[in-house]
Amino acid sequence: MTAGIDAHVHLWDRAVDPQDWIDAETMAPIARDFGASDLSEMLASTGLDGAVVVQSSNSLEESIRLAKLDSSAIAGLVAWVDLAAEVGPQLDRIRKDAAVPVVGVRHLAHIDPDPQWMMREEVGAGLTVLERECLCFDLVVREW
Repeated sequence: MTAGIDAHVHLWDRAVDPQDWIDAETMAPIARDFGASDLSEMLASTGLDGAVVVQSSNSLEESIRLAKLDSSAIAGLVAWVDLAAEVGPQLDRIRKDAAVPVVGVRHLAHIDPDPQWMMREEVGAGLTVLERECLCFDLVVREW
């Protein structure tokens, strides 16, 4: 019997992918780098079998790096692609030499400079590609 999967974890090297939203005083437990070894330790301490790694910035390069992490602890990746551009070639770049399957795409709409981003026709076309690829879409928003 399997113990389960953590459906949302972040792995980051803040020198490569800065996390400007982290306030070191109020968010001290996460104001550090997290790698695959940290994930393995967390899974061992919780009894979980694996985790889905989720991108933490609107960055194709970050998604490519995360897809190449070779760890049996990683069950899948929720990546980022520019949904307003050609989605297929971006997914191909992430999947090239990947050790981790892409299971979804996420966009940090709350930091997107376009407040109407979701209403753009080309974003709708990108979402259609995700549907064809059977990928979930994770949208990050804030109450404002």
